[in-house]
Amino acid sequence: TQSAYWVTLSIQNSGNSTVTRILELDWPTLSDVSFYLFENQTLLRQVDTGTKELSTDQNLSNTAFGFEIELPPNTSQEVHLRIQSDHEMRIPLFLKTPSNFHSSKRNQAAFLFLFFGILIALIIYNLAVCVALRDKSYLISALSITAFLLGLLAYRGALREGLGGFQSSQLISGSFHCYFAIGIALYLVYARAFLQTDELQTGYNRLFIALAILGGSLAILSLFVEPGLSSLFLHVLGGLTALFSFISSWKLHKVHHRYALNLICAWAI
Repeated sequence: TQSAYWVTLSIQNSGNSTVTRILELDWPTLSDVSFYLFENQTLLRQVDTGTKELSTDQNLSNTAFGFEIELPPNTSQEVHLRIQSDHEMRIPLFLKTPSNFHSSKRNQAAFLFLFFGILIALIIYNLAVCVALRDKSYLISALSITAFLLGLLAYRGALREGLGGFQSSQLISGSFHCYFAIGIALYLVYARAFLQTDELQTGYNRLFIALAILGGSLAILSLFVEPGLSSLFLHVLGGLTALFSFISSWKLHKVHHRYALNLICAWAI
């Protein structure tokens, strides 16, 4: 849904010293998020952020929304959040100490750097094999992994910052649909190299071509159609691609074990 949702919560400090907490909203693709902090019905702070309007005040994390709350002793404050999104909406809220918040972000960043580093290494490997063997299919594989990498970065919100005036464009706010569709389409083109054998029926080859064309069309349509609809089409395309990848891999392993393994690994990536 594209309706706006309101979340209200009360935070109390019953101690004798001022404490600082960070309210984390760990869903980086939300389009519009407004944070209001009240004490005794007086507005203390307001932050307007989201993928459409990245606030300079919201700089605690580039993969989640973090709002700092300072609680004087023996006081309570009310938080009101207005949340609206063009994409899938979830509202995972966590109240953390600053040390816990930054520690969890460091651990998450370390995992993401490792994962993205593996993808970058695979891109470089495929490009090297392409140059060494002069096989264009490995170039297509490198481009497919690159599209998935960009899609994951966009999905995690890592492309929100440092994009200047482009951060509010449809290409950025809904880019992960486009990137994932391009990645699937390129994967299907790459997979055809393993299906062009005499032992396999030509129907699989034609099916993968049709799905690749569908993926390319979806990549273009995702920039113009309603995001929920493009998300549904993307899930259907991904499901069909996975289904026919495993079916063809099962048939292929009987004649070419190495090709079947490459096909399964490519889809897993």
